[in-house]
Amino acid sequence: MNNVYCINLQRSKDRWNEITKNANNEGLKLIRVEAVDGKKLNPIEIKDKCTDDYYKSIMKSNNYGNIGCYLSHSNLWKKLKLDKTEYALIIEDDVIFNDNFKKNLQKNLEEIPENWDIIFLGLTRPCGNNLNNNI
Repeated sequence: MNNVYCINLQRSKDRWNEITKNANNEGLKLIRVEAVDGKKLNPIEIKDKCTDDYYKSIMKSNNYGNIGCYLSHSNLWKKLKLDKTEYALIIEDDVIFNDNFKKNLQKNLEEIPENWDIIFLGLTRPCGNNLNNNI
C-alpha cells in the first residue's frame, strides 16, 4: 500500500517511533508529514486561518492543538491535490491499527462506490453516511 501519510509534530519523536513500528508490523511504509504546531502560531496567524467563531473558541479554550491539526490536514490535502495524487491514506501519529488493518482495509475498499472523495476510517466526531459497518 503506497501513499500512507502520517502527520507528526517535530517534537513528538516518541510517537513517530511508535507509529512507525506499528505500521511496519502491518506492512505499511509511512511518509512523515510535519504537523503544524498550533502552540507556535500567534493569534494573528490563527485569526487569518479560521472563522471568527472558531477563532474565539480557540482563544477562549487555549486549545491550539485543534487549529494545528486542522492546518496540518488542510496543508496535506492541498499538497496531494497539487501533486495530483490519485489516493492517499492519511493518519495521525496516535492512530491504533486494528489487527489485520491492511488486509481489512483492502477488502473494505472493494465495496466503496466509484465516485468517492473521502472515506473516514475513524474520527472523533463522525458525520456522513455509512455504507456498511466498516465503511
